[in-house]
Amino acid sequence: MLFHASLLAFIVSGTYIPDNGTLSIPKGSEILSLSHKGEDGLWHHLQLEDGKAPQHQLTPGAYRFAASNSVSYGTFKGEFKVEAGKVYYLHQGLSGDRKRVFSWVSDSRPRSEKVKTEKLQYDCQSLGNLVFNEGQLDACRELARNKDGIGLDGLGRAYKEGLGVEVDENKAASYFKQAFDSGRIESSVSYYYIDTSVVDAQMAIKSAAESGYIWAEGAYANELAFGKSRNRDLAKEYAIKTAQQGNLDGLMIMSRIHAVFSDQGEDILGAAAWYRLNRFNSGGEDYFDNQLKVHIEGAIYEEDEGKITPLVKKLEQEHFSRSLKLIIATKSLLSVTGSAKTLVGFNNDYELLLSSDVPAYEVTFIDPYKEQNIDVTSNGDLVSYIKFQPYSVGDSLMCLFYNKESDEVEIVPAKEQPVCKPDEAVSVWSELKEVSF
Repeated sequence: MLFHASLLAFIVSGTYIPDNGTLSIPKGSEILSLSHKGEDGLWHHLQLEDGKAPQHQLTPGAYRFAASNSVSYGTFKGEFKVEAGKVYYLHQGLSGDRKRVFSWVSDSRPRSEKVKTEKLQYDCQSLGNLVFNEGQLDACRELARNKDGIGLDGLGRAYKEGLGVEVDENKAASYFKQAFDSGRIESSVSYYYIDTSVVDAQMAIKSAAESGYIWAEGAYANELAFGKSRNRDLAKEYAIKTAQQGNLDGLMIMSRIHAVFSDQGEDILGAAAWYRLNRFNSGGEDYFDNQLKVHIEGAIYEEDEGKITPLVKKLEQEHFSRSLKLIIATKSLLSVTGSAKTLVGFNNDYELLLSSDVPAYEVTFIDPYKEQNIDVTSNGDLVSYIKFQPYSVGDSLMCLFYNKESDEVEIVPAKEQPVCKPDEAVSVWSELKEVSF
């Protein structure tokens, strides 16, 4: 586990510290892992001395956890925020259908009415996940009777997707609006996309975006670019802002803006560059994205193809300089494979052919929360396969290298490895030639 003293937030034992919050763990439960969100926006993994200790002191801030409990073999994950002086509890609950056990953290005292409400909220939010069951819908209905935003939003999803009820988009929109009006900011996006022409929905998405809700920012960028609220400069600001926070819809919106219009008319090279930047960082494409791809391919001239990748690099430098970067120690990896055809692949989307003339490569991950699947192959044979979870590390500059002592390809903070040469690194963007739009 990586541990950074500057983020020492987990102090085992019951020693009370006034500026901290207290996390109480019931008997039979255990905190398996804990991460703290740093000022850099990344999640930093914290070292646990004893996850079963009854009380722990936590510095204020946002946390992610994984826990187990005494009544289930599963691992439960979630997030919570800590305020100074407050006591938080790891709760256990049983779903309405009595088939699932779950855990969550809140400042509600065990067996209180508030905990009962939180259990209903968990059940309602699970509506439609994997297998539908009536108990989830009943939980939403019970919450909605008390004008609870989560319950109202759940009924909106039920009517939108036909979960236990007939599809009715008018009812869905009504419930999403009620949920948003009750204070549930997340419902603004669902309300807006039911019918983007509704003025109330446009105002809801605008309000949610201005308050900083990341998914609303993406929807509002779309509204500003293509809806009635036309302001393309502001649309670009919101699109880039939301992409920087890990919502890659912003990249596609930028591509659409360039494909449809610019100050001088259609900018198909810009559209292609933004589209490719999205493909570097995202897996699947929906129908709309594929239609955009067809439009770009049909409009671009073959002689302009060579200009796209440098333009992608320029966009990455201008807009995503704070994103998490990985240095690939080229010579270190070639030392184990020789001068054979050695490739580093990312998420099965694209591969980089290592060159002995390049000391190191640099690849930028715009989405710091997406698990990256990285493989190293030599002459078609797999050398190493690594699942890299960026938010689980505490350093924004990492290094992929071959460790002679362990005979393994590893990822560690770049400052720990002299074979990594960030100052000499060549951008992956400028080297990739065969990535599809």
